[in-house]
Amino acid sequence: MDHSMHHGHHDEAMPMDMEMKMDMKNCSGCDMGGMSMSFHFGVKEVVLFDFWKINTVWGLLISCAIIFLACLLYEALKWFRVKLAIRHRQAMVSSAQGSLNPSATELIPSRFRMEDYMNMARFIQTLLYGVQMIIAYLLMLVFMTYNVWLCIAVIVGEAVGYFLFSGSPRYEEAVSDCCG
Repeated sequence: MDHSMHHGHHDEAMPMDMEMKMDMKNCSGCDMGGMSMSFHFGVKEVVLFDFWKINTVWGLLISCAIIFLACLLYEALKWFRVKLAIRHRQAMVSSAQGSLNPSATELIPSRFRMEDYMNMARFIQTLLYGVQMIIAYLLMLVFMTYNVWLCIAVIVGEAVGYFLFSGSPRYEEAVSDCCG
């Protein structure tokens, strides 16, 4: 009996080149259907969807600009959500100070109250958070193209967005040590 076509773990005879192709499908460092799994500087890229294909340097520059703006939008949403939360908390505290209920001014409620969870401000916060997470995951997927130019657009966009929307830290906080 000729065992030259068997590799020891298959039930049927299989040509060696077919066996190699099957093993390549399970290779984590191999080419994944045209998608590079290492950082590269290419111009040809598919970004997120089949209709977003980059074939030229201009297409790459426009895509980088769109990604940069998406990063700014992401950081702006984070900032806006914080501002809304602060405004809502201030409104709750000022309205509670006019009432005779001292527990209404607590920042962390001691008991569950449905009105704390079922209000328009919380609904808007939840909606904005959902949009923020969609943008965050899309930006992560852009980064996972491993195209260096697109990755730089994400990093620079996030840094500029942080600079624009984070506010300025106080000097004392920035330079103080632990024993301050």
